Amino acid sequence: KTLGIRIPDAAIPLSIVQGLGNPIATTSAALTSGELIPDPWTLQDLYGHAIDVIVDGGYLFPQPTTVLDFTTRPPVLLRQGKGELGDLEVEHPQGED
Repeated sequence: KTLGIRIPDAAIPLSIVQGLGNPIATTSAALTSGELIPDPWTLQDLYGHAIDVIVDGGYLFPQPTTVLDFTTRPPVLLRQGKGELGDLEVEHPQGED
């Protein structure tokens, strides 16, 4: 009953979304271990048989994203990663600041 929304800070996916005029449903490419696939060549080798298009954006330096839970007020910070919160007021888990 909840939905996760990712807003990337990356030119290629932002350009695709802008060109389409609507959001896209996607996921991060990961190995069975959960480790992110860092480059399009590995993605092609592993999953190219099942993927229609791979956009070569070069090597990725995986960084965890910031995850917020907006099902409560104020929102709860679940994971601090890449992405600034700016002036957004959030509750920190277990009273962390």
